[in-house]
Amino acid sequence: MKLLAQEQININVKAADVFSFISDLENFGRWFPGVVDIQSEQRNADNIVGKTYIETVDIPVTGKQKIHITVKELEEHFIATEGRFKPLMPRMEMRVEPIDDSRCHMSWSMFSRNESAVFSWVVLPIFRWVMSKRAKVAVGQLKSMLEAHH
Repeated sequence: MKLLAQEQININVKAADVFSFISDLENFGRWFPGVVDIQSEQRNADNIVGKTYIETVDIPVTGKQKIHITVKELEEHFIATEGRFKPLMPRMEMRVEPIDDSRCHMSWSMFSRNESAVFSWVVLPIFRWVMSKRAKVAVGQLKSMLEAHH
């Protein structure tokens, strides 16, 4: 896998509350730029490995695209998803670690599972640039949003 973007931030909210919010992926568009909408395909299911979502994302040049997202890993304070979107083949990872009873450290990473050399040289730099810019804004928006409500 190739790293596209990674951001980290300390949030003055309990780790459990932050993880509860970010692991409900229907909240993702509230804090991550470029995500127009994200809806669970299983309306009544809790977040479990295998749960699927349809994410509508604003992609530079091509416009809005629907991406099928699947929860691949889910542990205490860690979630990983993978999307079926060629050529990117994205994998997102989010981790929340407690600092103390009222603060935590949150990390967000996006990878590409596409191992093609042509993709790496031609397309990957564009996705890396876009995702890095969006991620930097996203973690700041997440921090502001969560701290304002706690």
